[in-house]
Amino acid sequence: MRPLPGLLAAETVSLTGSHIATVAVPWLVLVTTGSATRVGVVALAQTLPFVLAGVLGGALGDRTGPRRVAIAADVAGAVAVGLVPLLHLLGQLTFGRLVAAVAISGDQAEGGRPGAGLARCG
Repeated sequence: MRPLPGLLAAETVSLTGSHIATVAVPWLVLVTTGSATRVGVVALAQTLPFVLAGVLGGALGDRTGPRRVAIAADVAGAVAVGLVPLLHLLGQLTFGRLVAAVAISGDQAEGGRPGAGLARCG
């Protein structure tokens, strides 16, 4: 595959998954708990990384380099997203762990690309 089509295909898959998770995670919380308050907490956890990246991203990108920050955010997000089905399979997925994983994954950060905004800071 040529570099540009490969990049575009990867970006499409990534954004599609991120946008599906934006709906699927709150829906999972609503179906399993029946609590609108908990859905709101999850929505806040999905939005918080975007706010923090905007506030802290520039300074962090200046200190460590935007590429490093973006890669670290992507790796942390991948681990957090991978933990959700694993913890569910093991029967260890509590609401607190789900909220932490959602916040770390940064589903809302820059349209589903954690750290992507930081790559433009340098």
